[in-house]
Amino acid sequence: MVDLTKMHILLFKNKISKSKLAEIIGKTRQTVYSKLQGKRKFTVEELNRLAKHLKISLKDLMLQLM
Repeated sequence: MVDLTKMHILLFKNKISKSKLAEIIGKTRQTVYSKLQGKRKFTVEELNRLAKHLKISLKDLMLQLM
């Protein structure tokens, strides 16, 4: 569902650290690392929280990450 390379690029472009992402989506850093390594998947709720932080729609976020 989420292209992890594109997620890394999105985070880099928006200057969002893994720690900041954890804070945004309400998860621990360890969980974020697992998600970014592909061991766990991002939920719709987590992606929605990231979209709100970026001030874009969930649809626009998903289009960027596919």
